[in-house]
Amino acid sequence: MPAWLGQMLARSHGVEVAGFDLPDLAEQPMREFAAAVDRVLTDYPMIVVDRVAVAELGDEAEPVQWRQERRISATIRSIILDRRAARTPGGPAGGGPDDTAPAAMDDPAAGSGGAGIYAETVRALGPALDSAGGGAAGAGARRALVADYMTAVAGQYTTLAELVRGFRQWRAELADATDDSGRFDVQRAVRAGFAEVVLRGGAASAPARTLHTLLVDAAHQRD
Repeated sequence: MPAWLGQMLARSHGVEVAGFDLPDLAEQPMREFAAAVDRVLTDYPMIVVDRVAVAELGDEAEPVQWRQERRISATIRSIILDRRAARTPGGPAGGGPDDTAPAAMDDPAAGSGGAGIYAETVRALGPALDSAGGGAAGAGARRALVADYMTAVAGQYTTLAELVRGFRQWRAELADATDDSGRFDVQRAVRAGFAEVVLRGGAASAPARTLHTLLVDAAHQRD
């Protein structure tokens, strides 16, 4: 089954696939990985992915990783599922697609039972969309968030302290956007905003929608 999923991705999106024929790969995480890649590349054709792979990523790596590697005269863009996660039925806990997420390669059995790999893959592809826009979204994320918040609350605050406190509370609606010390992290925010809109659609938070719009607009301008 994993080898077939790789063939379908190669056929549908013109990507190189690697590692889909490794032994002991579990069906569920592989279906979720393939489903997420297929959905994102279909819905966001401005994203360039050259290679979809299963490989060892190391002890400290996240279960799914986006990489850009310079090779002689070309840049190879890869989305990689860690082999350990690919061998674990169910993948990491939590963060899976909601009931509206499409099944892997049109298989209604895929995407059930936690589906952590699906969400991890979507999250990892946020920087790929930022890359398609030349990094403009990441660079402008703070300004865009402030601008949208100021528009939404115009005239509601009488002091700067209230305004700043309200902005931070509003921005905190975007989950997973802070580093280990609790500080807002732009790159984490870009990933989180993209994933939240893809996974939750109209239920996504306002700051997530701001960042998603910024990513899409920047990519379209470069397209």
